[in-house]
Amino acid sequence: MIQAILTAISISLYQTFGEDYEIYKEEVKQDLEEPCFFISCLQSTRKPLLGNRYLQINPFCIQYFPKSKEKGREECDKVAEQMFWCLEWISIGDLILRGTQMWYKVDEEEAILHFFVNYDNLLWKKQEEVKMETYQTKMKLKGGTEFGTKTRKGSKERKP
Repeated sequence: MIQAILTAISISLYQTFGEDYEIYKEEVKQDLEEPCFFISCLQSTRKPLLGNRYLQINPFCIQYFPKSKEKGREECDKVAEQMFWCLEWISIGDLILRGTQMWYKVDEEEAILHFFVNYDNLLWKKQEEVKMETYQTKMKLKGGTEFGTKTRKGSKERKP
C-alpha cells in the first residue's frame, strides 16, 4: 500500500507541475536535477480497532528542491500552496484517499521545502469461514418428555 500511495503522490505532482520537475521516490546521492521533489514515507503505523478492522496511519514528507537558491523561500511558498490543492485527494485504482494534517516548513539555510501529509486508511482482515458438518437439537418439556429432534446441515460459523 505504501508504494501505491507513493506512486499516486508522484502522479498528482506530475499532473500539477509537469515534466519540468523531476520526481524521486528513492534517495539520490548525487546528480540531483533541480527543481525536483523527493517523496518518502516517514513511519507507517497500524492501530487495531473493533473486530477485524485496523487504522493504518501513513505520514509522508515531500521535499522540494527549488531551481533558484536566491529566491528559494519565495519559490518554496508558491509550490507549497499548489501542493495543498494537488495532494488533497489521490487515487489508487478505485480507492480514493484524502490527505490530512497537511503542513510545511522551509529550511531557510538550504532553501528546501518540507511538505508533510498523512494518507490514513482503514483495513479489514479477512476471516476464514468454517462450515459445520451437522448439528443436532433436542427439546424437552418440563415433565421430561423429549420431542422435536432435528438434524441440520451446512450452517455457517465464523472462525476468528
